[in-house]
Amino acid sequence: MDSKEAKSLATSRSKNKTVVKKMVSSLRRRSNISAGLPENQASKYQDSSGVHTAPVMSFRKKLERYLATSMTGFVLDIINTSLSMFACAVFVWETYTSDLKWFDPVELVLVSYFTVDFALRLYSASHRLQYMFSLIAIIDLLTILPVFFTHAGIATSAQFLKFGRLLRVLRILRLHRLFQYARSDVNRQLAVIMLTVVSLIFIAAGLMQILENNDLEQYSFHDMVYFIVVTLSTVGYGDIAPQTSEGRMAICVIIVVAVVLIPTQTNELVRLMDLQSIYARRFHKPNPDVPSILLCGNITVTACREAFHELFHVDHGSQDKMVVILHESIPSADLEILLRNPLYDLSVKYLQGTPMSDKHLSRAGLIGAGAGIILSAKYSASPLLEDNKTILQALAIKQYTLHFRRDQLRLCMQLIRPESKAHYYQCLGMESNDQLVCVEEIKLNILAKSCTCPGVIAMLSNLIVSSGLTPADLPVQWLEEYCKGQQNEIYRAPLSPKFQGLAFAHVAHLVYKNLGAVLFAIEVEVAGKVIVRLNPGSYSIPDTVANGVHGFVICEDKSVADAISYFQLEENEIASLKALRKRQEREKEKLKSKTQSRKGPKGGGVDRNKVIPSSSGVIGSYMVLDGEEESEEEEAIPSDHRLSDHLDDSYFLLPDRIPFSSIVHDNLAGSLEVRNHILLCGLVPSIFYFLLPLRSKNLKALQNVVILHPEPPSDAIWKTIARFPFIYFVRGSSLNQDDLKRANISQCEKALILSAIGSGGGVGISEELLDAETIFQYKAIKKANRSVQIITEIVHNSNLEFLSTRTDWQFAKIGYEMTPLFAAGEVYLSSMLDTLTCQAFYNPHIVTIMNQFTSALSSTNPVIAAICASSGLKTSSLWQIPVPHDYANGIYKDMFHYLTNEKNLVAIGLYRGVSAQGNKLPFVYTNPSPDARLTPLDRVFVVGVSVPDDLIDEDGSSTAYSLKTTHLTPATLLSGYTSTA
Repeated sequence: MDSKEAKSLATSRSKNKTVVKKMVSSLRRRSNISAGLPENQASKYQDSSGVHTAPVMSFRKKLERYLATSMTGFVLDIINTSLSMFACAVFVWETYTSDLKWFDPVELVLVSYFTVDFALRLYSASHRLQYMFSLIAIIDLLTILPVFFTHAGIATSAQFLKFGRLLRVLRILRLHRLFQYARSDVNRQLAVIMLTVVSLIFIAAGLMQILENNDLEQYSFHDMVYFIVVTLSTVGYGDIAPQTSEGRMAICVIIVVAVVLIPTQTNELVRLMDLQSIYARRFHKPNPDVPSILLCGNITVTACREAFHELFHVDHGSQDKMVVILHESIPSADLEILLRNPLYDLSVKYLQGTPMSDKHLSRAGLIGAGAGIILSAKYSASPLLEDNKTILQALAIKQYTLHFRRDQLRLCMQLIRPESKAHYYQCLGMESNDQLVCVEEIKLNILAKSCTCPGVIAMLSNLIVSSGLTPADLPVQWLEEYCKGQQNEIYRAPLSPKFQGLAFAHVAHLVYKNLGAVLFAIEVEVAGKVIVRLNPGSYSIPDTVANGVHGFVICEDKSVADAISYFQLEENEIASLKALRKRQEREKEKLKSKTQSRKGPKGGGVDRNKVIPSSSGVIGSYMVLDGEEESEEEEAIPSDHRLSDHLDDSYFLLPDRIPFSSIVHDNLAGSLEVRNHILLCGLVPSIFYFLLPLRSKNLKALQNVVILHPEPPSDAIWKTIARFPFIYFVRGSSLNQDDLKRANISQCEKALILSAIGSGGGVGISEELLDAETIFQYKAIKKANRSVQIITEIVHNSNLEFLSTRTDWQFAKIGYEMTPLFAAGEVYLSSMLDTLTCQAFYNPHIVTIMNQFTSALSSTNPVIAAICASSGLKTSSLWQIPVPHDYANGIYKDMFHYLTNEKNLVAIGLYRGVSAQGNKLPFVYTNPSPDARLTPLDRVFVVGVSVPDDLIDEDGSSTAYSLKTTHLTPATLLSGYTSTA
């Protein structure tokens, strides 16, 4: 089966290479065509290595291309058309008066200009003979030659002079030149029909006036226009009728031409309209007063609903904005219903087209857009191809804006695979302020974080999603607290200059005390680099103006966040906080010296390489980590594949990659070594980003991870995770009760279900049915072990009700986010990342903050690392701690101030225990009310550099944390495999 997986992977890579080759070949052909080079001559312009080199263009080719594509060519067409209209107006004027002698020299100048233009275009034409027989060239000759013949005295008869003047009317056909600038084929054909009708009336009226005017009867030009219109419309009043034989013959010819020409043109218009939908003919005209947002990529009803909700939410200020959707196909029936919603009808415009076409980008008004959002098909069967498509769309948008706007359009875009981020930046080749949301990386980091920090999914969702008003008459008490927490959101605002010199944690204390808002992160410009860090603890706030210091605040309203910009402090408050900081620094120095004296001289003291006995070293299936930080003399664990050298300092890794066979087990039921474990149902290529946070040295205990999947991972996937300890694989399906028993489901602490759509099962299936297998797995696991906590990935929000019990359906009617499972953080919704991508439009650093909340990977940029080290900007993370003992039955604000002033921790919410407010499941309470009463079962979400030992659980539970890193010997790391193999 491994060989089949490898063969499948090789085939996929081969297809990707083929696609790339086709793209390169297409670009070369386009380069040849734009240079005026026939396609079959491309090989002449390749060097010995096969690299394409641009051919040398002749002056004629350059001139032809310049006239066709430059602004100068457009201006010349405008001038030609305007002068032609002027000549036609003079012809009409001449029919009413003969006192136009002044026009003769003017006409000579005009004709001279037309002659130069005709000669210039004839010279630059690729096929001159073909150009000579084109409509534009024939019109030019018919309007130029008679004037020269007249002024040269070659033809001076009165009849010739009459027809010479009549030929001026043909210049109205020069309007045809402007049709090449039409936005679409339909618009162009519509203009052609209008020009055909107007030209036919104009030319026929002039001809009939010349033929019918004589000594007995004199008709004005407008009389003939009236006669032609009445005749062609088949009304025929008869008040004016041709009297001469020439006039009668002419009107017969005119009628025949009209009967043939106009229906032909109309049929062509109908044909073009049938080929294109109404959405393919639409265009958006930019309005400088109303910023527009280009939305493209994977456009579905669910994605659009989440995007519209976020982009037009009142929390983001003015609703005066326009969303322009650009997609290859017409909208579905459900999407059309959403687009016609009165809330979005005037603010959303759907266009059928592709971002790969400059013409379609022009229709979308990209030249006036404020930003672009590109959504990905997150569950595509070919994620790398989907990412390639997204990257090409982004590059096409960038190229268009650089060419026509001379600047970059900021993009908020989704990529599925983490490695695609590097591909995008390499292809871009320049600095940008784009926000990239890596779907698999963020998703798997969040799911891993939820295993060690329960409720984090609901907490982060509450911070990302803009919530509406709290529903009235909520059915239960706990829902009131939960909904109140939902009203909070992340805002960014400049910090007041009054905070300069104070520790960040103390500033957070002041902001919460006076405003009830949680200041949890900082943005500061250091050495020309903008750095964002979660709670840097004792970091001293620099000059807020000179360093562009901003704070990130959790609060209910933007006006509250803006208040930190003009925050005022009393002198006694500043003095007391500075005194508190000095006292903390002295205590820190004392603790540091006491720790050093306890260690003893180098080489003595605690044996850091000692293997912990099982009685104290193993609690259940957790490997308890104890000891001090790894010394520099100890041998570093060698890097392998993605596991680069810097990871060995922060994560527990095996010395070498182990064979896959060593983690395969047929039956783990009743195992003493593998219990209280995490059961992972599903296998994705980026599983590395799920396992990495679970092997961090910041954790107090390492939990065993059992992977239950019908097929083993491919060699490529295994190489990325082969150095992670305490990983087990059981071949089977979570739909099968016997397989669940073999995975020791009865002693499992948490089960995590990953969606299996990426294998191609979601192709051609409606969104509502995509979660069918996930729901079946959830029910099967619940049947096998009702007490296990299940964290489930759901694609469509409405399917949440299938996971809920009948008593919980009342919550689903209010909203999916109100269900107990979601409030407990046990459901991950894929739409969460669509909301995050749209939030990035308003808050450019929201993606960075999310990554720091959930990711185990710190920045590997040596420049950023050096700047942070020199300035004291430490890296923080999100933790979950029990309520401190002294505040177990106290109020929230007292605990908040204790954590900020004494522990340099910033609390952002609570994870309410069961029965705290009559709740059957735990739930998340974001930024609780200052007077909220705490219970011993509650846990606290905190942001900080480290968690002191006195705030860590003593029962060895999986939610306990310690920043006290340790060293596990290779023998200890490998013991999990040798004891159960």
